Amino acid sequence: MSILFIHPPLDAFTSGGNVFNRHIIEHAQQSQYPLNSIPVSVEQLPQQIKTILSHNTPGVIVWDSLFMDELGKGHLLESPTHHALLLHYLPSLNPRLTDRHRYMLQNQETKAINSVDSLIVTGRRVKNVLSRIYPSTPIILSQPGVDNIFLLSERTAQPSRQTKNLLTVGCLTADKGYIHLLEILSQLRQHPWIWHISGDQNRDPAFFKEFNAKIRKLNLDQRIIFHQTSSSKRLAELLKTIDVFMSASYYESFGMALAEAVAAHIPAIATETGHCQKLIKHQTSGYRVPVGEWGLYKQLLKKMITDSVMLNQFRCQAPVEKPLTWQACFDAFISVDNSPKPPIKPH
Repeated sequence: MSILFIHPPLDAFTSGGNVFNRHIIEHAQQSQYPLNSIPVSVEQLPQQIKTILSHNTPGVIVWDSLFMDELGKGHLLESPTHHALLLHYLPSLNPRLTDRHRYMLQNQETKAINSVDSLIVTGRRVKNVLSRIYPSTPIILSQPGVDNIFLLSERTAQPSRQTKNLLTVGCLTADKGYIHLLEILSQLRQHPWIWHISGDQNRDPAFFKEFNAKIRKLNLDQRIIFHQTSSSKRLAELLKTIDVFMSASYYESFGMALAEAVAAHIPAIATETGHCQKLIKHQTSGYRVPVGEWGLYKQLLKKMITDSVMLNQFRCQAPVEKPLTWQACFDAFISVDNSPKPPIKPH
């Protein structure tokens, strides 16, 4: 049997889902697993779907979640092929949504999920939510791994730097909490820190413009450094210079950047989203903060910036659980190939 993986072009934009897809495809190539990668843009899908499927007879077709809306519109062909939907995230779980927007997204999600035979999810919370809503739908948990380049053999104390280097990794969008971090840091300007930001600046141009305007208004231009979205190798090199990793996301399905930072022994402070509880030992290797508790976030971040002894203690602690490998992620992903095939539908 084989898997046909229909996904957005890998160079279209940078995201956690994009990185996930790359690793799945690379592992398939390295192991010579029969996975056929088909990059298609959302705009091309309706026109190309018949052509794609007429030239492929896979045992399983896996659709990236970016095509969820199109799947709900009925673009899947009736066939005995097993169709699976890869959900990098579940949009309706975003707590910042209005009730109307959430209802609209839930309808889209329901239509898409009902059009496939099984689901592959990258976050345990998403799996738990979907298991309650769709108890009869098979759900595979394929959690992201961590590149070996981030893994260190032992945790050691580091020379204390007076000016603390802070890092946030993620697309420049409102849901990542960048405005809150900026406001918190503006209130801690009397302490020595530099904020490094690595993420896609083109995902939401309007937000990035607003964010830059606020940086200038707060007169923090000289204390914030933007880094071009980089490879794992470049990010690993950057992490060697970082004292504190910060995440203020409203919602994460998993939290790949946080997992990489923790694997690289960087003390972290993060909102309690995604896999955070399995990555940070609260008050032992970093801090977990409930989403929206920005006063508490400021208080704990101040301690991390000003207490070098505590930071080194955090750095020497192990994560709650051992970092996952991409091999384990890939093995879970391709287990969809063993899913029961649906019966041939009558015409």
